[in-house]
Amino acid sequence: MEYFIGIDIGTTSVKAVAFSREGYPLYELSVPCSTVHPFPGWSEQDPEDWFQKGAAGDENETQWIEGLLAERADARKRKDFATSDRIRDELAARGVIIEDGPQGARWKLASSTGAKHDECPA
Repeated sequence: MEYFIGIDIGTTSVKAVAFSREGYPLYELSVPCSTVHPFPGWSEQDPEDWFQKGAAGDENETQWIEGLLAERADARKRKDFATSDRIRDELAARGVIIEDGPQGARWKLASSTGAKHDECPA
């Protein structure tokens, strides 16, 4: 699956949206940025803050994925396969591939080349 990512570094926040090839938004994130005003009519931001906020987005995405996978694991233990399948489908729609195995589920983000972008145990 191919993704297109739009990033907006603005005065108040760093915003990012991942889109499918068809133009549908798959994931959105907005992280506030600090702005200092050392003089009247003057605003400054630390560019390092932008990169740190972007890294925070990766952590938020990982927490979201792992939270859903924990819900899915609980549903599977209760034999609530409708909920388990709904969560799997929601993750798949956002480009998350789940691989169930003897040690539990693992996940990775799909890429357009088929190469692993990221892979983590659930």
